[in-house]
Amino acid sequence: MTQRWSSPSIALHWLTALALVVVAGAGLVLQELPSDALARRIASGLHAVGGLSLAAMTLARLVVLWRKGRPEAAWRSGVHALGVRVVHVL
Repeated sequence: MTQRWSSPSIALHWLTALALVVVAGAGLVLQELPSDALARRIASGLHAVGGLSLAAMTLARLVVLWRKGRPEAAWRSGVHALGVRVVHVL
């Protein structure tokens, strides 16, 4: 059992988080733009490509988890554990 997450797991975690913010932002922008606007088509494309990228990264994360495993549970203070749970639920 390892002591920490593997580098690919960490990289995929943060890339997934970034992609989620981009996809959500593009989705919010889409609601505000007129249907015939060029910016809406660009945001729509970004939203679609981002969604597909999120699906691919999720599959990649599962493969890395399967191959590298998960680390032993790290000790966390009560506040830190609560913060981790809250952030990951959002």
